[in-house]
Amino acid sequence: AEMSLRISMRLGEGYNNNVRLVSDSHPSVTITTIAPAIEIKARTETVTAVAKAQASINRYRGDSDLNATDLAIEASMTKLYERNEIGVRTEYVRDSTLASELSQTGVVQENRQRARTSVNPSWTTQLSERASVQLGYDFAQIKYEDAAGTGLTDYRTESPYGVFSYRLSERSSL
Repeated sequence: AEMSLRISMRLGEGYNNNVRLVSDSHPSVTITTIAPAIEIKARTETVTAVAKAQASINRYRGDSDLNATDLAIEASMTKLYERNEIGVRTEYVRDSTLASELSQTGVVQENRQRARTSVNPSWTTQLSERASVQLGYDFAQIKYEDAAGTGLTDYRTESPYGVFSYRLSERSSL
């Protein structure tokens, strides 16, 4: 069995002259970010397991209402059989809408804390040396703190999927 541990720390400093994306008078901010992270991996011939955790502490000088501490925790595991692979990935993310909504929609309606939980199981089978089928399911639940009157609403998504893959040659696939 192989095992690995990776610990990292990211430090950042930034400047934004319109962090709230408004056209009227607004303050400029300096953003300081401290982001520690850890990743643990374990692997055998047939099983791979990975666990990751990261925090991101963001402090806004000039608009302390935007201060936030974001957290992301992820775990995944795959099991290989002769012609099959079964996997599951799960993730919990707690972040501010300043980070999540801006990256997803380009607009921040209100700055609130968001919690996203997702689970993604999958199964892949090799039909032949070149052909495979994958079936899976994506589930995500999003909840906002103190969202009353903001236009933000809790929601969830569920998406089953199927993929057929065929390798035309050793280097290409369809």
